[in-house]
Amino acid sequence: AALPPVEAMYMRALSPQGTVALDSSRRWRLRFTKERLPPVDAFWSLTMYELTPDGQAFFTANPIDRYAIGDRSPGLVRGADGSLDLWMQREDPGPERRANWLPTPQGKPFTVILRAYLPKDELLQGSYRLPGLEAL
Repeated sequence: AALPPVEAMYMRALSPQGTVALDSSRRWRLRFTKERLPPVDAFWSLTMYELTPDGQAFFTANPIDRYAIGDRSPGLVRGADGSLDLWMQREDPGPERRANWLPTPQGKPFTVILRAYLPKDELLQGSYRLPGLEAL
């Protein structure tokens, strides 16, 4: 029952070991340069899921009740160069990064999925590559 790629594309991040499970005890950053934001005609979002031992994925309770962040999120802060950093970690990253924070689960692995709605040709044809998640 998924949408066809011309309507929506779903991309899951991989850990440095090549698995979908990311370590919630670490801090992570996803950095988009001004020129390399997801190319869409509608919108994009990054959604956080806690992974269960049997591989299921669920939203996880967090202190700001945020489960996704994207170009429609109010108050996103861009760098002076137009870049956009999204911060994924359990602890509040501080006032200068809070608007771009997606909280991770406490002591459990997680995964993130980027959804791109009405993707442009660069995504559909594979010439656009998402930046890699950085473990900090």
